[in-house]
Amino acid sequence: MPLVLTVLIFLFWRIPYAAIYLNGTGAGAGIWGIFSIIALFTTIVIPIAYGWMTQDSKGATLLGVLPYLFATTVPQFVMGEIPVIDGWLVQRILYIASLSVIGGLGGYFASRHEKISLFVAIILAGVWFMIFLSGIK
Repeated sequence: MPLVLTVLIFLFWRIPYAAIYLNGTGAGAGIWGIFSIIALFTTIVIPIAYGWMTQDSKGATLLGVLPYLFATTVPQFVMGEIPVIDGWLVQRILYIASLSVIGGLGGYFASRHEKISLFVAIILAGVWFMIFLSGIK
């Protein structure tokens, strides 16, 4: 089940880019912007909800790590869009790794099914969101 949810979240991240590619226009506030918001929301919430409901720590951790990791790295490697700028690659790896680790920790803490652990998972979701916003340039 975590892999199915990972694929669905990955698809939510890719739908706006597919639309941009097919239409040749930029992303905006339209329907494709809504898919981006859904993708962001599901990336944060699904690992916590899955961990809390199933108490499956391994699945919740994977669900917190894999979707964002795949959504940000696989398309760039496939298309060969890896710029060779001093320090850019290291910054990008640290950014993606920190979001992936925090997402995995959020799923893990939620899977412990204790109220204090759920609180920690929600705090981690807030930290994830803040780090995500810090990467927008």
